[in-house]
Amino acid sequence: MRKSKVLFGRIGRQKGLDGEYFFDMFTPYPESLKNIFLEDDPEDFSENSPQIEIAYLKKRSKRFIIKFKKEAEELTGKFLSIKKWKLDDGNFWIDDLCECEVVDTRGNFLGNVCEIDKNMPQTWIKIEKDGRKFSVPFVKDIVENVFLEKKQIVIKVFNHTFLRVE
Repeated sequence: MRKSKVLFGRIGRQKGLDGEYFFDMFTPYPESLKNIFLEDDPEDFSENSPQIEIAYLKKRSKRFIIKFKKEAEELTGKFLSIKKWKLDDGNFWIDDLCECEVVDTRGNFLGNVCEIDKNMPQTWIKIEKDGRKFSVPFVKDIVENVFLEKKQIVIKVFNHTFLRVE
């Protein structure tokens, strides 16, 4: 199931006495600072989470500073979610790729995306078919096309395509 919101970031400790907080942002900079929601649990956020208004969000050296329009209860350690927006071509929300079917350029079914691994220099998609798993890098040289409407990823498979079998 595609979610309408994504995890935007985590609120860090307060910075000074002006109501500013350090902020660790998990997404690209959003097109708008509207539709921001306060979350307690980053793994399971509700569609009914309270909305919170941001006065400003600015980058200071390697971190972000965030200030909210209204004072709220203690915010340190809480999370913010944001309504998804259309990303630039070639960029996708991770949860939109999960459960996509993967086919080769000839239309042969290779399996379904079961996991996304971002702990490498490039992102890898883990594909499962009949209980067996393998991974391929999610790069332009291998991924020919992504059709989110059809929940389908088309990859080029060559003799030299690097696969990680698990």
